[in-house]
Amino acid sequence: TNNPSSNVTFKLPQADGTSGQVLSTNGSGALSFVTAPSVPLFRAIRSDYQVLSNNTDTVINFDNDSSSVSFDSNGFFNTSNYRFTPTIAGYYQLTAQLEFSLNSGNNLFGVMIFKNGAEALRVRRWNDGSNSNVNINVTGIVSFNGSGDYAQVYGWQNSGGNITVAQGSGRTFFEGVYLRALV
Repeated sequence: TNNPSSNVTFKLPQADGTSGQVLSTNGSGALSFVTAPSVPLFRAIRSDYQVLSNNTDTVINFDNDSSSVSFDSNGFFNTSNYRFTPTIAGYYQLTAQLEFSLNSGNNLFGVMIFKNGAEALRVRRWNDGSNSNVNINVTGIVSFNGSGDYAQVYGWQNSGGNITVAQGSGRTFFEGVYLRALV
């Protein structure tokens, strides 16, 4: 309507398709948001070091999603089985980063995101032999059906022995955010 004193309300859909955010004029002619949507997002970290065996895909045990540097807006990340299992179908941007301990050899390191037990995203990187920590990350868009699909992070290395993955929010983490509904 062209009358600014009319009360006009628009309902915007939430990520799960239900009516969520409401935009209203409240009779003033100026638009304002009445409620905010709930967009699924999480960031999980490791609270301690984790040892990775040589030449073995190993699930990374992200065991903290509720500290001052980690969060889980919808409770989709399980710190017992280290899985992200969203119950809202859609496309999600996922990122995982691992920091491997000091290494002086010219070895290969990898971080992978598995969906339902199969590799969905992978990055591998050579260490240059400089006796420094190796940081490696992978990011990509993954679709989830909202009724059982899950994702986990795996680490891999071929140093010839055990290598540790560091703990801490800026070193080793797994995070994701809902982007849009499935088409």
